[in-house]
Amino acid sequence: MTIRVLLPGFGNVGRRFCRLLEKSENLEESGRKITLVGVATRERGSLWSDEGIPVGKLLEAERQTRRVDALSLPGVKKGIPVLEMIREGNYDILAECTSGNLKTVEYDPGFSHMKSALERGKPVATTNKTAVALKFGELEALSKSSGVAWHYDGTVVVGTPFLDYARTTLSEAGIRAFEGTLSSTCNYVLDSLIEGASLDQALMDAQRSGMAESDPTLDIEGWDTAAKAMIVAQALMDAPCPGLGSFPVRGIRGLTRATLAEARQTGGKIRLLARIVRSAEGVELSVGPELLPPTHPLSLLFGPTNGGVILTEGLGEVCFSGTGSSPRQAAYALLQDIRKIVRAGGKR
Repeated sequence: MTIRVLLPGFGNVGRRFCRLLEKSENLEESGRKITLVGVATRERGSLWSDEGIPVGKLLEAERQTRRVDALSLPGVKKGIPVLEMIREGNYDILAECTSGNLKTVEYDPGFSHMKSALERGKPVATTNKTAVALKFGELEALSKSSGVAWHYDGTVVVGTPFLDYARTTLSEAGIRAFEGTLSSTCNYVLDSLIEGASLDQALMDAQRSGMAESDPTLDIEGWDTAAKAMIVAQALMDAPCPGLGSFPVRGIRGLTRATLAEARQTGGKIRLLARIVRSAEGVELSVGPELLPPTHPLSLLFGPTNGGVILTEGLGEVCFSGTGSSPRQAAYALLQDIRKIVRAGGKR
């Protein structure tokens, strides 16, 4: 059995996903094989093939030319608009890998892609945290009404599938609160600041090591963490999430020397913390830097390691940690979500 996947988005995550496909011959022992039938980008072209696109040749063509439509093979069609592919193409699962910007409320084209697929009854797996954060309720409603699955474990702490675990295992324990460090870039930079580096030095080191994006603004200003916090709140709290602009989002710029000195003296860690609390009135959410004591579970995390503490009524505190959000890990999470969809027959 062949699982036909359509892939909008061919940036770092999309490329890594295709490399995983190149290495993975079978989706499961039963022989269900994953095949890429379509790929689309905003500015670098699109491809479609009913017979499947050879991902190795696609990766090589894109590496040499920076365009996906540089690949020319019999049966491969070029230039089809992505929404036409989603609404009319013969595929089984949409793997949505475009990006957005929470600060500027940019959730398209990702949201429109997922909306169109779900309306057509096609399951969705995504790594687009901005679209999920801002349009979670609409996507969840579409998934329910169509009866098909949508998965988004590739959006938060992608090195650890904690969203899936919490939804399936902890929901009955009564999740009351969450606090987490959700930005590897901020963890790295904050540890460097405590050791005496300037913000510019710390960011430059993070970029050299591959920990930070070429433009780390969304990370250090807190918007990346805010998007992830909104997803956690909506996925785990079973209550409406505060809208963007109705909760504080503070980044790590402007930390005082006194705060850094206190962290050095106490042995604690400064972390950009996402806090979520469920109450009778709804959900309270905040993002900002905090000085944690050395005994706090999140003080033990360093570098690329992210994590969180989930407070439940039935089990008390449940802690988790995992490596952060590299493209390789996001791509792996995307592939795992596709596997879940296939095992469930595409159903919720």
